[in-house]
Amino acid sequence: MDTNNNVTEKRDEIIAQTEIQSDTSTIMIPIERCTKSHRECIVCGLRGGSLKVLPKDQRTFVFVKRRILIPAGSRCCADHLYNRHLNFDSMNQIHADQMEVFVCYANRLQEILNDFRLICVNQRTFDFDNPYSLNDEDYYNITGLHKEQFDKVVNSVNSMRNSNNRSVRVAVAIFCAKMRLGVRMMF
Repeated sequence: MDTNNNVTEKRDEIIAQTEIQSDTSTIMIPIERCTKSHRECIVCGLRGGSLKVLPKDQRTFVFVKRRILIPAGSRCCADHLYNRHLNFDSMNQIHADQMEVFVCYANRLQEILNDFRLICVNQRTFDFDNPYSLNDEDYYNITGLHKEQFDKVVNSVNSMRNSNNRSVRVAVAIFCAKMRLGVRMMF
C-alpha cells in the first residue's frame, strides 16, 4: 500500500528530527494518525449521515490497541458504535493515513497516563453481553462455537432468564467453556 510506505518514510524522517530537537521540557513523539474530519466517518469514510463524535475514552482505546491517534472531534457512523464503544470490526477498519509530531508537555503526559490507567481499570476481559466485543475466533476459542452458532444456542434457550449476577449469554458462555475444557460442574 502506497499510503503505508508514505507513513513509514514520514515516521523515519520525524524520528531523525526528534532526536535533534528534543529537550528536557517537552517530548516530541512521531505518531500515526487518521484524517482530521468532522464531515466523514473515520471508519468507513462515509460523508454526511448520522455521524457521532467519538468519545475521548474510545479515542484513547484505539491508540492503545492500534497505535493510531484519533484527533478530538473525529466522528464515525452510529452503526460502528455499541453503547458508545467502537465495535471490534470497526476498530480494526480504522487506518492511519498521516504522520505527525506529537509534542507532549509534562501535564499532558500526566493526563495521557491517567487515561491509560482508566482504560486498564475499566477494561472487561470477556464481554458476551456486548455482541461486538469479541470476534468469531474469540468465541470459538472460548466456547468451541462460532459466534453465529453461539447466538443460535442463546436464542434457543427459553427456560433461562437474566439474573442480577449474570445474563443468559454469559451463563451459556460459561457452560460452553466448561464443556470445552472438561471442567466439572459445581452446583
